[in-house]
Amino acid sequence: MSKTVLYATDFSRPSLAALPHAIAAARERRAELVVLHVLPPPVGPDAMSYVPARMYEEMKDAVVRNARRRLDLLVSRVSRAKCAPGG
Repeated sequence: MSKTVLYATDFSRPSLAALPHAIAAARERRAELVVLHVLPPPVGPDAMSYVPARMYEEMKDAVVRNARRRLDLLVSRVSRAKCAPGG
């Protein structure tokens, strides 16, 4: 049975402060570290009917690019710590 440590982040200071603890827990357990971020919607439900579809897609693409960039940085930190990232 494989072991997994889940590290969920919203990129806030508290969640970023938890990363070293997640890395340490994965190392200690010789587990895979899975880094998870759930994307927020680009606009709230109240604004959905006011945002044109093309603009919504552009905003969504920007949110995805930003999250990917930030996740790539976190995965780099995990890799440098010699803890295999997953997910």
